[in-house]
Amino acid sequence: MKKKLALLMVAALMAGIVGCGGQQQQQAAPAQEAPAEEAEAPAEEAAEASGDAAGLKVGICLPARDQYWTTFETGIISQAEAQGIETQTVVADEDFSKQVSQIQTFANNGFDAIILGITDASSYQEALDASGDMKVVFFNRALTDMSVLDGEKCVYVGMSEYDAGVAQGEWLSNYFKEQGKTELNGVLFMGVLGQESVSNRTAGAKETLEKNGFTVTWGLDDTANWDRTEAMNKFTQYQGSGAEIDLVVCNNDEMALGVIEAITAAGKTVDIPVVGIDATETGCMAVKEGNMAMTVNQNPHFQGTEALACAAGLVNGSLPASVDTTTFIDSTPADAITPDNVDEVLAGYGH
Repeated sequence: MKKKLALLMVAALMAGIVGCGGQQQQQAAPAQEAPAEEAEAPAEEAAEASGDAAGLKVGICLPARDQYWTTFETGIISQAEAQGIETQTVVADEDFSKQVSQIQTFANNGFDAIILGITDASSYQEALDASGDMKVVFFNRALTDMSVLDGEKCVYVGMSEYDAGVAQGEWLSNYFKEQGKTELNGVLFMGVLGQESVSNRTAGAKETLEKNGFTVTWGLDDTANWDRTEAMNKFTQYQGSGAEIDLVVCNNDEMALGVIEAITAAGKTVDIPVVGIDATETGCMAVKEGNMAMTVNQNPHFQGTEALACAAGLVNGSLPASVDTTTFIDSTPADAITPDNVDEVLAGYGH
């Protein structure tokens, strides 16, 4: 994980961070300097991978706007500014019809590539058709058929969503083994139903707990659509029923933060493990403060720089060395972020 964090720090030092509208804008402060032997080689590799990128036009189509997507976007923009690449960001608001129109607009306006967080993973072909001559970098949300990735027209940048859920399940298993409990009452908040990332993250957590000998009764097993406020409202209602709760699993940090806000708003201490995924800045701060038990590092800033390198590489016919034979960029291992190592991630956010 040190190498990945070093990459994150190097990228943050390359240029100032510029936001592009939306709700939770943030500006990254200068990161701590990474050891030279770890930082120099990845930086050179990123530069070589992009080739002659100056003057390229790259569209960024976010599926929604929250802290994860904003941090991902700033990773792209910081690298783009350093390389003379023009970028423009649009947000689809989880509406695939709107997203197709946005893709077509980029294509009609002469953009060379698009970095696309698809809102409907099963409709990838329609998205590709709408892209025209543009190269396409899918990110974060895996397609229902990854075999479409050919390394010429399109690639994918992301992490193993299932492994992210496994990391949650393993941490919870170790926690409750120490507590001597095997019969548990849980709450699960999922993202938007039907998305591959949601089903895989959920399955990874549930199956790992079961494999490790735990029986979990999910008293509340519901979607909060990746949204902090929705999770807060639903958890407030559920905890008001007096139901017994031993753990809360959330598909992302935003929903986990909503649960924490619901608990503290009720005048209670967060004395049950609440776990998330993404390792956003606010998520990591909640881990450091002891309110969120753990999160899973998705390293959004680094994923953004990887996505841009792939976009430039597709256009120039020279993909980064990190692209494997299936054109799947497993840019971030599913590392558990706990109070023991959270400062390493926060350093990348300038803390």
